[in-house]
Amino acid sequence: TYDHINSTLRQDLAVSFYRMLEFFMENYILTSSGNSYVSSHNIRNCVMTMRAAIALHGADGLSSSQKTQVNSWFTTLLDKWESGILPAFAHFRDDDGAWNWGAAYGMFGFPPQYQLFDDMKYGTDRDYYQSQAWIKESINQYWYFYRPDNYCIHLGDAIVKLDQANRVMYRHAAEYDDARSKYLVQVYNQSQYLRNSNLVFAKLLYKDFTRSTVPHPQPPLNYWADKTGLSVSRTSWNEDATMLWFYNAPAKRTDHEHRDNNTFTIIKDKPLIVDAGFYDSYATSHYNNYYTRTIAHNSICVYDGTESYRNLGRSVSNDGGQIESDRLENLDDVFSNEHRRGKWIR
Repeated sequence: TYDHINSTLRQDLAVSFYRMLEFFMENYILTSSGNSYVSSHNIRNCVMTMRAAIALHGADGLSSSQKTQVNSWFTTLLDKWESGILPAFAHFRDDDGAWNWGAAYGMFGFPPQYQLFDDMKYGTDRDYYQSQAWIKESINQYWYFYRPDNYCIHLGDAIVKLDQANRVMYRHAAEYDDARSKYLVQVYNQSQYLRNSNLVFAKLLYKDFTRSTVPHPQPPLNYWADKTGLSVSRTSWNEDATMLWFYNAPAKRTDHEHRDNNTFTIIKDKPLIVDAGFYDSYATSHYNNYYTRTIAHNSICVYDGTESYRNLGRSVSNDGGQIESDRLENLDDVFSNEHRRGKWIR
């Protein structure tokens, strides 16, 4: 539609969009907060600004100096992605497709990432689908990060239900011709899952209507993500399966990390041994003192009345559990002694 609107409106749009991108770059990307490549919302900021820079490249209505500035922002963002963010992604997702946030966030952040991958493929000379090997295996998040009732195994700061075909499934199937994503598309693009017009539009835009029916691919029932520290086992791929998952993160995961190393959950029809607490709101007293603390998870706490704990810079209750450390900023932080948390012996 951009090429078919009135030229004056098109130029005004480009100028307004430029001002918005300029503000965002100056306040959120070209600052110290823009240098966190592992655990902060900066990754999402870099998704949005990169997409904006691509859209504004050579845009009608921009001056020559503004076009040069857009190109400079693109170069800065490209360096952040290829020197900071993508190496961290590649480390944690590795060859098993896991991620360092809780399972919910691991999937929750994927659709906008795939939109970026598409924008880079069709708007630049970068094809991350082919150059970043971990992207193909990340489809495992849709298989192993969900319980038999299709809710995410990690009931952390975002509870996600697997109940719709999204960009990730469609584009993964198209790029890799993979049975795992082809089956997901086949199931979740059916009419009972098309609850709004966006989902219908995504189906019309992305689905390959000539593709033949595929059987359930039957991935292995046991899954271990060594860099993330997540082990998942289930008795079958049926809805009545019994499922066990266990966390032992070798390194601190993120700002949103719960003190839940060496914890497990058993599910049969519903969670039987569960994580306790609920997410009322970020950084509340309940969030700081219970919900994210070790005592709310299935772990062993050793109480010492002389210990003191802090969370998000505040003193919190002594539950005898696990300590907090500063957030991860870049891949080098993952290997520092401060952030090393666990080891898998067997």
